[in-house]
Amino acid sequence: MNIVTGSARNVGETLVAHPLVRKVAFTGSTEVGKRIMSLAAQGLKRLTLELGNQTPMLVFRDADLDLAVKGAVRRSFRNMGQICNSVNRIYVEKSIYNDFLEKFVKETKKLRIDDPFDPNTDLGPMANSEVLSKVIEHVNDAVNKGAKLLYGGKRPDGQLFRRDYWYEPTILSNTTYEIKVMSEETFGPVVGVMAFESIEQAIE
Repeated sequence: MNIVTGSARNVGETLVAHPLVRKVAFTGSTEVGKRIMSLAAQGLKRLTLELGNQTPMLVFRDADLDLAVKGAVRRSFRNMGQICNSVNRIYVEKSIYNDFLEKFVKETKKLRIDDPFDPNTDLGPMANSEVLSKVIEHVNDAVNKGAKLLYGGKRPDGQLFRRDYWYEPTILSNTTYEIKVMSEETFGPVVGVMAFESIEQAIE
């Protein structure tokens, strides 16, 4: 195996288009997947594409609430939300919505953001400035459009966090589909939570 690092646009396109490459496997956004498919078609290369979307979590009133909250914290914030199947949005049945939010915030507050080489650390920094900028943009967009910031929404306090790409795990309620967090992949430690009244509504 040979690992080549660098700008995805430059290195990635060069590798996909190179005549010695016979197969391309890609995990990422649908937009980039279409571009790779177009480039690969020129060389009739085989493709495996796992394209981005928003991973939802649905919590019904008969769920084990403590277990659901644990899963929500882990799946929303593990690796600072920078996993292609991280939970970006959570739908909770209306009758347990407030209870879920209270427990979700309480559990999220327990996460320790610190030096990633410390074995007691839960969360480290994000990958780069581009990802951090998108997270900030999505949170600002949500708050400006009426979402309620329940936790996070800023850089952590302290000397360690003044440089690099740190951001607190962030929970938003009162969300709608007009905000980017609920309709685009943030790819960061941000999750929107919305109530539903029926299975049909949750699916819709």
